[in-house]
Amino acid sequence: DWSSDVCSSDLSGLDALHSFDIPADVVEAWGRIARGRGATLFHALLGACHVWLERVGRTDDTVILVPIAERADDDVQRVLGCHVDMLPSRLVREAGGDGRSASAVTATVRGRFLEAMEHAIPFMEIVAARNHAPESRHQPISNVAFVLLEDGEPAGSLAGVPVDPLPVHTRTSRFDMTVRLSASRLSRALVGRVEYSLDVLDEHTVRSMVDRFLALLRRVADTPDVDLDSLDLLTDEEREKVVSRFVGATVETEPPATLHALFGRMAVSEPRRVAIQDAARRVTYDELDRLSLGIARRLRSLGVRPGDRVAVTVEKSVAYVASVVGVLKAGAAWVPVDAGAAAARAEYIVADARVAAVVTSGPVPISVPRGAPVIDVGDPSPAGIDDAPALSDEPWVAPQVEPSSAAYVMYTSGSTGKPKGVVVSHAAVVAFLRAMQRRFPLGVEDRFLFSTGTTFDISVYEVLGPLVAGSTIVVGPHGTPDPAEVAAVIDSAGVTVAQFVPAFLELLVADTSFARARGLRRVFCGGEAMPQRLPGRFRSACDAELINVYGPTEATIWATSWACGPDDGEGGVPIGFPLDNVRARVLDEAMRPVPVGVDGELFLGGVQLADGYLDRPALTAERFLSDPLGAAGDRLYRTGDACR
Repeated sequence: DWSSDVCSSDLSGLDALHSFDIPADVVEAWGRIARGRGATLFHALLGACHVWLERVGRTDDTVILVPIAERADDDVQRVLGCHVDMLPSRLVREAGGDGRSASAVTATVRGRFLEAMEHAIPFMEIVAARNHAPESRHQPISNVAFVLLEDGEPAGSLAGVPVDPLPVHTRTSRFDMTVRLSASRLSRALVGRVEYSLDVLDEHTVRSMVDRFLALLRRVADTPDVDLDSLDLLTDEEREKVVSRFVGATVETEPPATLHALFGRMAVSEPRRVAIQDAARRVTYDELDRLSLGIARRLRSLGVRPGDRVAVTVEKSVAYVASVVGVLKAGAAWVPVDAGAAAARAEYIVADARVAAVVTSGPVPISVPRGAPVIDVGDPSPAGIDDAPALSDEPWVAPQVEPSSAAYVMYTSGSTGKPKGVVVSHAAVVAFLRAMQRRFPLGVEDRFLFSTGTTFDISVYEVLGPLVAGSTIVVGPHGTPDPAEVAAVIDSAGVTVAQFVPAFLELLVADTSFARARGLRRVFCGGEAMPQRLPGRFRSACDAELINVYGPTEATIWATSWACGPDDGEGGVPIGFPLDNVRARVLDEAMRPVPVGVDGELFLGGVQLADGYLDRPALTAERFLSDPLGAAGDRLYRTGDACR
């Protein structure tokens, strides 16, 4: 309902016109469909109009008003003039079934229209029965009317003088939209005209809607038996946009790799560069390499093998980063657990993931599965780990880990039930990091703020993004973040890149101390919809580039990005375009691509997709689907988010 948010006090009553033509061959094709069902062209095109409104309005129930001659009442039988009433035509698309053809819809519309004519009552009686409020913006029953004059506008003469009809445009609208079709006097084509209310529709929207109508008519004319519910209503130009242009560039310039292998390259090329720092110390890439190797040795000595999962309950710190890299070097996948949160949730995750070991810092505040060893990394240092007897003296034989192996299992919030573990491979994370590096490069001089809690997947970028680019991780404040404290760390540590959720970024830009963070050059903002006012407030407080990012855990951190400009915010901030090797599809309930500007559900595909949900094959099959527009084997993740 495009007029649901228009107040009656705001109405101008003005309308506008949009003209179009339906080619003769299309008209003839629909005429054949009508004759095959003993119907008229009117019934066929009224049916087409119903299907069209279903699709552009995303509804299963459409009502269109049709003018009919009204002289049944004795009071008007002998009255001169035009007496027209409106007859509602309703079509309800039934759920399920084997699809619908234009022929079937024509037959249904014909039958119901003739039945309605037989039992017609004055339209105003229908309105009265509905208790329609006179001051309501909406027309009663329907806001759309349809008119077809199959014989064209009749010409005549007065006293021998030829007369041609002259269309009158009153510039006022009775309905939100009236579709008028009339036969051309020069050919078998139909001349179309859409009269629409300027209070609820604009020229661009109407033009796009008419393009959908013409696409429907043409596709059926070319293939009369086609299933109407399988058709998309895209023009050729739109098909190029939604199928090709809204897909990230396919880039295959780098060979597959594992995350710890990429880190290892940096440890070799930049051994003395600072990899991570907190309030107490700095750790170089070489030191972090040795710290993580010590943890990997301990895990391997306790029986952890490739394919296992290891819970990491350490909060964000040098120890956490060393633990993550150590788990990866051991060939396992890390499972971040917030041991300081609800114990029941943490214990459920550790049990559900069937972890082979637990890495902690200090006493473990939760119950550990029987048989799972606990490694206390405490305050790791090269002396405290690498000098462990019989471990560092033996040559390190790196376990065989494939890029397709799981890198981590991230448990979602569980707001709609128990938390579920999302299994993400090395290949997916590496693809994400490489795509981000191409679009938003990190350099060796960058200092990336590690501010997000470890159980949120965006923290993975704050840890691994800098480590594979040779940048420095700056550990942010622990616990519930305070804007002034975060701003102080950004200023004192010379942070150049950070990411926040919109709610916290709003608090940060409102804090006067944030103005001192002049070294900040880029801020990623995502995790929830960006408020319209935020880009403007950010620009007033900071000179850094603001990037609106979007992505569910199931698509590995971020899947799309949008660099906010000075004009963003007035009509909502876009989520932007897909990263390289990411496919973004906006589909309707039948998995058909929707036209530009029409609401649909966002689906994501590409190499960044997670493997699925840990030990939940049914849920994985429900949410990870085949891509109807892709190659064999291509998958899409159903985000559940509305998009256009």
